[in-house]
Amino acid sequence: MLDIPQRELAERVGVHRNAISYWETGRRMPTALDLAKLGRALGSPPWELYDVVDVDGNPISKPWVGYR
Repeated sequence: MLDIPQRELAERVGVHRNAISYWETGRRMPTALDLAKLGRALGSPPWELYDVVDVDGNPISKPWVGYR
């Protein structure tokens, strides 16, 4: 887990700090462009930023194996 303050992450992504807070709490969803920037800022592909679940809502472990 990265320990990056919201303010710093917001600067890296190019959004207001409130946007980071909204994304973290689920009040809003980032756009596709924001996800790309967020992934770059965190050193992670954008698809790894999502919690992937099956149709019953159960977490799926290592859903993106093979994409690296």
